[in-house]
Amino acid sequence: MTLLKGDPTEVGGYRLEGRLGAGGMGVVYAARSPGGHSVALKVIRRQWAEDPEFRARFELEVAAARMVHSRFTAPVVDADPHAPEPWMASLHLGGESLDARVGRQGPLESGELRRLAAALAGALRDIHRAGVVHRDLKPGNVLLTGDGPRVIDFGIARALDGHPLTETGRVVGTPAVMAPEQLLSCAEIGPEADVFSLGSVLAYAAMGRYPFEADGPYASAYRVVHEEPDLADVPDEFRRLVADCLAKDPGGRPTPEEILASLSIASPPLRTAPGAAVVRGLVAAVLRWSARPVPGWVAAVAVLALLVAGGAVVAVGGRPEFPAPAGWRPWETRIREVAAPGEACLAGPDAIYCEAGSRTVMRVDTTDGTVSWRHTIPAREVAAELFQNHPTGPEATVELLGAANGRLWYAHRDTAYRRLRVLDIRTGKSLWTRTFTERPLEIRLTESMYFLVYNRRVEAFDVTTHAIRWTRHFRHLTYLIANGHGVYLADVGRPRTTVTAVEEDTGARRWSTTVDGPLHYQVSAPGALYFRTPLGGDGGGALVRLDTRSRKAATVLPPVAATRDNLAHQAVAHSDVVCIAHHNGTVIAVDHKTGTMRWRTSVGVRISAPPTLAGGRIYLAAADGRVIALDTQRGKQVWDHQPRQTEQAHGSWARSPVMSINDNLYAVSPQGSVYTVR
Repeated sequence: MTLLKGDPTEVGGYRLEGRLGAGGMGVVYAARSPGGHSVALKVIRRQWAEDPEFRARFELEVAAARMVHSRFTAPVVDADPHAPEPWMASLHLGGESLDARVGRQGPLESGELRRLAAALAGALRDIHRAGVVHRDLKPGNVLLTGDGPRVIDFGIARALDGHPLTETGRVVGTPAVMAPEQLLSCAEIGPEADVFSLGSVLAYAAMGRYPFEADGPYASAYRVVHEEPDLADVPDEFRRLVADCLAKDPGGRPTPEEILASLSIASPPLRTAPGAAVVRGLVAAVLRWSARPVPGWVAAVAVLALLVAGGAVVAVGGRPEFPAPAGWRPWETRIREVAAPGEACLAGPDAIYCEAGSRTVMRVDTTDGTVSWRHTIPAREVAAELFQNHPTGPEATVELLGAANGRLWYAHRDTAYRRLRVLDIRTGKSLWTRTFTERPLEIRLTESMYFLVYNRRVEAFDVTTHAIRWTRHFRHLTYLIANGHGVYLADVGRPRTTVTAVEEDTGARRWSTTVDGPLHYQVSAPGALYFRTPLGGDGGGALVRLDTRSRKAATVLPPVAATRDNLAHQAVAHSDVVCIAHHNGTVIAVDHKTGTMRWRTSVGVRISAPPTLAGGRIYLAAADGRVIALDTQRGKQVWDHQPRQTEQAHGSWARSPVMSINDNLYAVSPQGSVYTVR
């Protein structure tokens, strides 16, 4: 639909191109961001925005949608719930609603129905893990896209611990799909209500009508509370599942994980693959690792999570993604007993090194997950330094810097100082310690040098003798880039940035060039450095490539919409591709040789760490613990290893990238463990 007379042409910096739909409460527009991205922009009508309760509902919708990170929902990219006419922009997925599809072509066929059930169960699993109840899952809120069904519209969702927004006694929702407890006491509902709605949606998709069909909403509500569902036309293979979802007692309904398991059992068996034994081993490892008794159905769900998602061990169709080496077996090792936000690990030549609390680092053997050693800074040493520098006692942390040449480098820091430590990589014994009186902003390592980067100064030291080799001063904020192909210094100023190549051992200038605008370093690859323009303004977020041979700069990617989630990104480079992963799930690949964008995609989940490039794949670590593999050539998802959810993460997430060591993959879970992905 085109825009109508009286429609705005721009909202929140987004150019409106047409209407996607409209209702009494608002309008959804097809819109374009300043960077050219297509979004669906929902605008609330002013008269509703003036209602404090409705505005609170919309603000909660935005918050709920932002908490959910799932491949089965539409990610929110921007919003302003406080505007005179509040609005929210989400990824424009295309496709039509389930309601429209059934109205146009009738009930779904068996295969379509199975895919729908799996997608909706997957969406509810991710929604509930985020601590949210959708509360309005209906055919109109299920979008059938080229990538599969997606759940949209969190208009009446609420956090599990949130306050009810129905204090006036109004029932908010769609009676034909609402759970009995939602109709009777809408303030006291949990995730089970969404499962009831899922059953109603599946029945509608299978029959072309609701299981509690009636002449009006009040009659439908009465049937939901007091009568049994009419499932006569639901295919036999789905009738038991739908009936279980529609149980009057919330406790009698299956969980989304159990729904996925039942769909797996009902499906034709997959061809047995060489990786099947690895799947069984992985499930066994999960059950051994958990200290609590685990119901038998959890094992089935764990297997299903790998099989349905085309996991790291078995790809879609049962074909192993790559064979496991002889002697390989799955393992999982606790980093520490109590998980904390941002547990980080570092890949070494043949081991993994992890931060294990505010004073401890540890080495994990990659063959079986055993802890070779732990190194802990004495408490008295930390306490003395804290008292001397900050008597109030801020929390101190460790930061892993690198592992090479038989040494592990890490820094111990708090708000007042930074201490550099070097350990023997085999034994964990301390080799050398240095405490800084002036805190450096960064520490960079090469095989022969380490560099301390201050605000306007760089100091270089020999890694063996620890003697200072050279010092350089600058006028502005400085980046030091040591990429194995050279050492570069970026003096970031306005209106231009000066990039200087220097000799690693002497600091002598090799060449220097200037590039217009202040630039922030992102990543390097053989023959090129990549920078990003500052956030905000018309040119914010552009990716600039500086050729280190010709010393010419060119914009590789245009500016993007200036939203925090879009612009917060991390990059990694290989010999032929540069990969940029935005926190909101957008992933972009740039051909390093041509300097042009190869592809762009969205994985639908929040990315918490830099991507990893290995073996023709891009590996992404999601905030919920999921590991996703993309093909570097086309950006196609190869497999999706489901999150480690052996216990509730309580809002923690891992910030370590997926680690590739000797062709095997390892990841850090939100629960504070490191484990084998394959």
